[in-house]
Amino acid sequence: MMGMIAGTIQMNDYKTDREILKKMCGVLHHRKEIKMMESNHAVLASEQMESIEIEGKKVTVVCDGDLYNTSDLINLCKNKGIEITSCRATELILKLYLTYHHECVSKMNGCFAFVIVDERTNSFLMARDPMGIKPLFYSMKENQIVFASEVKGILKHPFISARAGAEELMEMICFGPARTLGKTYFKDIEEIKPGYLLSGTANGMTMMRYYHLHDSAWTLDEQKTIEVVHDLVSDAVLRQCDVKGRICSMLSGGLDSSVVVSAASKKIDSMNVYSVDYEGQKEHFKPTFYQPNRDQDYISLMVSQYHLKAHEILLNSNDLKNHLVEAMKARDCPGMADVDSSLLCFLKQMKDAGESVILSGECSDEIFGGYPWYTQDHLRSVKQFPWASNVNERCSFLKDEFILCDPQKLMKERISESLSCLCFDKSTSEEEKEIKRLMKLNLDWFMQTLTDRADRMARVAGVEIRVPLCDLRIVEALYRIPWSMKYKDNTEKHLLRKAFETELPEEICWRKKSPYPKTHDPEYASLVKEEFMKMIEDENSPVLEILKKEKLIELIDSDFQRPWFGQLMTGPQTMAYFIQMNEWLKEYDVEIIHPKG
Repeated sequence: MMGMIAGTIQMNDYKTDREILKKMCGVLHHRKEIKMMESNHAVLASEQMESIEIEGKKVTVVCDGDLYNTSDLINLCKNKGIEITSCRATELILKLYLTYHHECVSKMNGCFAFVIVDERTNSFLMARDPMGIKPLFYSMKENQIVFASEVKGILKHPFISARAGAEELMEMICFGPARTLGKTYFKDIEEIKPGYLLSGTANGMTMMRYYHLHDSAWTLDEQKTIEVVHDLVSDAVLRQCDVKGRICSMLSGGLDSSVVVSAASKKIDSMNVYSVDYEGQKEHFKPTFYQPNRDQDYISLMVSQYHLKAHEILLNSNDLKNHLVEAMKARDCPGMADVDSSLLCFLKQMKDAGESVILSGECSDEIFGGYPWYTQDHLRSVKQFPWASNVNERCSFLKDEFILCDPQKLMKERISESLSCLCFDKSTSEEEKEIKRLMKLNLDWFMQTLTDRADRMARVAGVEIRVPLCDLRIVEALYRIPWSMKYKDNTEKHLLRKAFETELPEEICWRKKSPYPKTHDPEYASLVKEEFMKMIEDENSPVLEILKKEKLIELIDSDFQRPWFGQLMTGPQTMAYFIQMNEWLKEYDVEIIHPKG
């Protein structure tokens, strides 16, 4: 379940009043009525809240998200003699906490961010799911923690203001729209990292990593591995179909969304499926290395085989351009430009069609090794970010005073931080170690950018996106499975294809990977270029305080075909990224902190 959480926890006598919390909640996206609760050292708000009173003291949890292993956790509780009266995630989390304290988190599989406040010990516990599907931001000010599921909520607290210094701005230019785990582009506002928990009392706080990817030898042969992958994926999809009411799916005609629809169709007859396309796409589409063909030629094959109810949503260039600012505000920072705004428009129209819970094939490429930087030798490297390796070129847009260090050095530091926690089984070869390192980088950086995108756009649209291929059990298995099984016969995601080859049309099962569709309409490029030029010509544009005007002017007529980020963000999207950055500075009234000296 998608929800919001917000609140303050204080370590002294000061307590935020309800009016401040109401202001915080007022800017957060939610679909149901918000509940509020005050304790002796906290004020909490959420759509999902549960309390238990023990000897006159309350233990309360607020939660965003859901658990995938609900039945397993219910059985665990029953075996421990713990009474469970419902399948609510909040009740399960609370009961597990009372039995296992902070160790309760390691028993959960799901997409969740939760906060527990325990009046018995004046303590708290914050935690985020291992894959980071659900967000949880926080700031420490005046002996209190302010937290929320979106940064905009925290910024409504009177003790916290929107500020960005050279460190934040350099990361935004060098790595954006990706973010370093745990960081935001606002000074003094952080994020609980995936697989981490933060606990504390008046005596202090502790940040602890509760989840690690573990490596061990994979002993199954290829045929048995194919069966295991099929069963894991199918079970993950079916578990996420277990919702009250209507559920639908995105369908691009690619491998990942088709696998999800195929598995879901075992439970849902004549499922509603939605695809997105753009006006003029048929005339203007140009095949590239990253995007070799269009989706529409394949969707009909799935519709026919599974008797699906297919709906195509058609977007135009004005839709994409006009939603750039709203998409930026959904993330609380610049994002993937029209790749974000198109998803936002897509989800809004699905909402208008009566949908509320939507399945997605997102995260497959990071886990099964679908991206070109897994399979192309010249791209495969953990010495740089293969989706944004041009950090020197990126950094050249920044004014010199904001360049704190060599961008290559900064990138290597961030890569080292991501990989520092990895341990390998003694049987793991050097080649396999390199693939596992690359997978970890993808999980920490590229996948986080995409799951952020899905979560934030869904919040604004008022729907919930579910990503069953990001199930922890799938991630753990694929981390251990040898690369020779995942990539075979020069075919990316060979293992996933073999696992579902009897359930998918042959043309889809062996279709070359093609990413989420972007527009090729020259009108969009013209609209963005026009807006970009207005921004440059306006001497009051705040982005000109940070970026070199001459570099921005060069971008207008350059043949910027090397993607700014990932596979889709070329020239128009790069200009749109800077437009979003300018609007971010204006909309959030960001105070730019210039380096001293």
